[in-house]
Amino acid sequence: MAATPPPKPGVPPKARPLRSAPPSDVPRPAGNQTVVCGACSAVNPSSNRFCRECGLGLWEPCFRCKAPTEATTKFCGTCGANIFEWVQERLESLDRELAKAQKLVQVHRFAEALALLQPIAAYEDSRLGEFARRATRMIETCRAEREAWRARAIAAEKEARQRIAQRDYRGAERLLEAIPVSMRVGTIGQLYDEVQAVLAEIAALDGELDALGKGPPTAEAIRKIGRLLTLCPDHQEARRMGTRLAARLAEVAQAKLAAGRYAEVKRVLDQVPEGLQTDELRAIRDRAWELAYLTRELRETPLVNESVASLASRFRKLAPQDREMAAVCAELERRFQGHARTLDQPLLLLKPPKASPLGRPVEWLTGFGRLGLDPKLQLSAALDHPGCFAVACGVALQGLVETSSDVNLLPEDESLLGKAARWLTQRPARTAWGLDLGSSGLKAVRLALRGAEPVVTDCDFVEYDKILSQAASDSQLRMLLEEALKTWASRNPSADRLCVTLPPRSVVVRQFELPDMDPEMLDTAVENEATLALPIPKRELQWRYAVLEQIERPADHTTWLKVAVLGVKSVVLDDWLEAMRKLGLRVDVVQVDWLALHNFAVFNYFPTRSDLVARDVPPAPPVALFDIGADVTNLLVSAGDMAWLRSGGLGIDRVTKTLVREFHMTFARAELWKRNPGAGDNTARLAEVVRPMIHDLVNELKAGLDVFEEAHPARRVQRIVLLGGGVRLHGLLRYLWWGGSDEDPAPGRDAA
Repeated sequence: MAATPPPKPGVPPKARPLRSAPPSDVPRPAGNQTVVCGACSAVNPSSNRFCRECGLGLWEPCFRCKAPTEATTKFCGTCGANIFEWVQERLESLDRELAKAQKLVQVHRFAEALALLQPIAAYEDSRLGEFARRATRMIETCRAEREAWRARAIAAEKEARQRIAQRDYRGAERLLEAIPVSMRVGTIGQLYDEVQAVLAEIAALDGELDALGKGPPTAEAIRKIGRLLTLCPDHQEARRMGTRLAARLAEVAQAKLAAGRYAEVKRVLDQVPEGLQTDELRAIRDRAWELAYLTRELRETPLVNESVASLASRFRKLAPQDREMAAVCAELERRFQGHARTLDQPLLLLKPPKASPLGRPVEWLTGFGRLGLDPKLQLSAALDHPGCFAVACGVALQGLVETSSDVNLLPEDESLLGKAARWLTQRPARTAWGLDLGSSGLKAVRLALRGAEPVVTDCDFVEYDKILSQAASDSQLRMLLEEALKTWASRNPSADRLCVTLPPRSVVVRQFELPDMDPEMLDTAVENEATLALPIPKRELQWRYAVLEQIERPADHTTWLKVAVLGVKSVVLDDWLEAMRKLGLRVDVVQVDWLALHNFAVFNYFPTRSDLVARDVPPAPPVALFDIGADVTNLLVSAGDMAWLRSGGLGIDRVTKTLVREFHMTFARAELWKRNPGAGDNTARLAEVVRPMIHDLVNELKAGLDVFEEAHPARRVQRIVLLGGGVRLHGLLRYLWWGGSDEDPAPGRDAA
């Protein structure tokens, strides 16, 4: 094959055909004619589709009529079109486009170059083949260069970010400017714009520096100097000026603090950048923050209790010169000391509750409800721990009278002694102790029958040395319980029966639905379902079940039963019962806390209803009891014919753990601070930690009510009852009774 000479400069090269056949459906001339190859000049029979010497195509369709013509012909034999002139125009046009693409590649405009080259590389006309091949080679080069620049851009962006982290914005700028503008796209383009903006800001701040140093120590001046130091840590003039302004600002802040302008001082010092903060400024800021919080809290408090009194005492200690607030604090302390606490009113309300954010009345169950009180009853434990004895009352009721739930997890001892003990539990009893072995302490209530009505004769609260979830081992947990039981037994009279509820986390609860059926069949069905539902084999558990609710389904005219299976590990229960026996305590009833609470709720709010699943009786409006404990929070919706439970892990102990983590203090000190806000280092910081947890508790209550009412659209909850030790968390009652806000508006004199 003859070699093709290179094209002369400025002259389009001779077109070479592509290695592709002319269309097979285009007819070719017949006969013994010959065709000369335009590439190698070999003579071929006209019947050939390709050159027999170089293998290139011999035929091309006319650009106008598409009739087959020889690749070297000047005019179309069918329509007379000037093929030679058309080819020359195309060659000149393609030569210009290739030159333009080359210039675009040189200035790194690769996308535009590829947009020109790709259509040229796709030409199949043999007369334009050389340009197609040149375009193909240029595409490969363009793509290789583009990928190389992309790699450089990625490396430059990475190094520029490192320079920015070192506050070397000029170095970052040089790195990014070395990347062609066309390659500064996406994150690298954004980074370059950010660097330019920072450099402009540095220049503007540097220009203001002299004026800032001569002006007053305003928060704006401090902010600008601090910003310049943040961007240029080695700016010595800015640092000297910032130090002088910070010292002058501290003097001004102290004067405003003495004048009682607490919120203003906090707002100003909040704007001081970290680079200009000093220990003195931080101390002034924290003091102003706490005094602003206390001023607002004490001026607007709608109630007076131990927490409010401790906050008043704290304020007077921090700001003895503030006579106006001293009078407010003295009045609150006077009212607290003069308030005679009762079971129904353990705290003093300064104004009545308004509409609850829950949209229905919210009550705090602080006493014993409908239970009568013995005249000799000592109320100190109930007054010191309001709302903590409903579970103990419920389980004590189970030992005296017929209750809604009679579940008893006490193991059935088949020995002669065990049968005798069971016979004793069936005898009529006149007195019963109810022990609630809660997470934070033992709550005990002794009931006695006066005629047919139970009355409270004794009440006790024994706090553990630490909450049960903090016990390091099972043996320590048992020791905590034993010590509490020993203390309780040593200072209280006996009773005919002893009924206990287990610590919440020791009980396994699973709920499911079954079709309504005869009791004998129900026992078998529950046993089969419990095998699947319980996470622990039944042979390792003491377990019982309770029917919680009868569900009518009108859509298919069926009746279902909501069933709860309750279990506790046999070895754990036996261990606790053995410990109690060693203390001389014989247990008659073992119940779970929320069913004991249900028994109390039915007794207290539904006195005419005795059956958990009552038939042929109109349902009563249910009551929601929100029991906030140390480890667990239970939402129990009770009525005479139903019990509905939603249990969550938002126990009040979460506050203590957060304080330990956030402030690096011991658990004991965090627990003390939680109970007595005025005993901490900064009550405003405590409120900041507690506020979101209050919202979480309220949101959990709202969510539970929504779930219940969605499943029971005809049984809307009419009232909400709060109980448990967690209700006393400072701020919770205020939020539920009067609403609350996340923001701390400027109080008192600051507002003026």
